[in-house]
Amino acid sequence: MVEARRQMGTKFLMARAIWSGSISFGLVSVPVKAYAAVRDHSVHFNQLEKGTGARINYKKVSDKSGKEVKGDEIESGYEITSGKYVVVEDEELEKLRPRTSRTIDISDFVELSEIDPIYYERTYWLGPDGEAADRRTGCCWRPWRPRARPGSAPS
Repeated sequence: MVEARRQMGTKFLMARAIWSGSISFGLVSVPVKAYAAVRDHSVHFNQLEKGTGARINYKKVSDKSGKEVKGDEIESGYEITSGKYVVVEDEELEKLRPRTSRTIDISDFVELSEIDPIYYERTYWLGPDGEAADRRTGCCWRPWRPRARPGSAPS
């Protein structure tokens, strides 16, 4: 099938991992990769100049001077009242970012009906990351597969 698509000039795309880390069940840790379960199928357009077909670009221009502003001359600000801003430094924003982890710690398994659908923003698939993970994944997944219960992890 892949060869037939190659000969016809059709692209055959493999899913690309969007995250890699490990999933932990108590003392067992398995390297995994996460894949988006759905893909954006909407059509995206570029704006073009009539007659020439040249792409339209947007430039960052100062409201005050009307001149283009370079990226290193731009800072972030939060509008507190109309026209009044508090400047926020990059270091301050970095302190507000939540810490990230490369481990998903499964604390419990629950019935699917116990999870409110309001928490279903996006769907992902987890798959083993490497040959060693394949063996460990089989050992970890097998006991839960017949019950098809999703894992619960603290956020």
